[in-house]
Amino acid sequence: MMEDPIGLFGTFRTEARSKSQLYTFWDNYICMVQLLLRFIRAERTGNWDEHLAATGSMIPFFFGMDRPNYSRWLPVYVDDMRLLCDRHPSVHIGLAGGSHAVS
Repeated sequence: MMEDPIGLFGTFRTEARSKSQLYTFWDNYICMVQLLLRFIRAERTGNWDEHLAATGSMIPFFFGMDRPNYSRWLPVYVDDMRLLCDRHPSVHIGLAGGSHAVS
């Protein structure tokens, strides 16, 4: 019986990251590119929830790259935008409907 390929790949990544700094570098690079593509897709489709999820996922990279303004203010932005549905429901409805994207 074949083992779970996703689990096997996860194990491979963990072991390779512990053995090779070069692998760790390229694996981080691929993760960042995938995250950027996710963010671009959210912007182009006007998907508000995906926009917030992708933006929130970027925060650790800004800390790691020593970008103090993004590190300081992106968590505040994401938290404020997640509270819009309670504080300003009409604005939230507009943004969730795709009004945040420019086309």
